[in-house]
Amino acid sequence: MQPCRRVGLDVTSRCPYKCPFCFYHYEEKKPEPTFGELTAKVDRALAGGLDQMVMVGYGEPSISDHALPILNYCHQRGMATSMITTGATGLVRFDAFFDWGMDHALLSVHAVGTLLDNIFGSVGAFDRQQKLIDWMNEQGYRFCANVAIFQGNYRQLPETAAYLVEKNTHHVALLNHLPHYGLAN
Repeated sequence: MQPCRRVGLDVTSRCPYKCPFCFYHYEEKKPEPTFGELTAKVDRALAGGLDQMVMVGYGEPSISDHALPILNYCHQRGMATSMITTGATGLVRFDAFFDWGMDHALLSVHAVGTLLDNIFGSVGAFDRQQKLIDWMNEQGYRFCANVAIFQGNYRQLPETAAYLVEKNTHHVALLNHLPHYGLAN
């Protein structure tokens, strides 16, 4: 087995969406890290031999004020960079992410159509995400997807999978959530 080469950066606890299965909503909110704290973590990761950074968050990383600067910081140091995201911020911001060195995005695509809007608690969320996916395909940017399986979307999994295949998704991760996050209460 090869050792891990990737560091995850938690950049924010803020999120515009309210996914009912998201354990982050049940966790105590973390304070926003400073840019200095993030660069220090990157520097420690580089010193430890890690050469990949994935921007995550106890929220939506694309809305973080530090998203663009930390992507640039990592890119300047030769790290491969990616982001796990819902795509909430739209095309202009993602164009900047890729311009500043992001290698690929992993989109949280938990359903298609109005079901995704309902899961996210945001009318038009699916349309915004679909525009981002179409744009990434037009630009030749690689993207992956994750689909959290829960009671509210499992019946639509075949349709969601077919959509992601049609959209040239590089790979799809099907996720299960466990009740130990506090959801059992």
